[in-house]
Amino acid sequence: MNVEEIVKRKMERARVPGTRIINVLEKDTHELLNVIYACDRALRALRSKAFTTKGFEAEKVQSFFDDYEKAVKGYVDVTKNLCKFTGVEYRVKGRYKQDSAPEKKPEKKPEKKEDDAAIKM
Repeated sequence: MNVEEIVKRKMERARVPGTRIINVLEKDTHELLNVIYACDRALRALRSKAFTTKGFEAEKVQSFFDDYEKAVKGYVDVTKNLCKFTGVEYRVKGRYKQDSAPEKKPEKKPEKKEDDAAIKM
């Protein structure tokens, strides 16, 4: 496949609703995205066949979803800690949005001086 064909294929994919374009900076991220892509296809198949007459057993389906949710939460925790350690802003939408707000430092209240307290009396 030549460069023109690759670019054409990528442009066609970018037009599909729900497509996300990610500029991958690290090899680790590229490998993780391959895993996520495979998982996305498998989850779609699991959901589409889960409750049909020729589908999968409900207990097994629930087990997969539980394992998936644990893995995602673990990855979210690692990512949050890594971002905090490196000073990179952690921005997330969706289910994990509430965990993505930056920590706010408590406001310092001005200390009252004895002279100020006497004036108010």
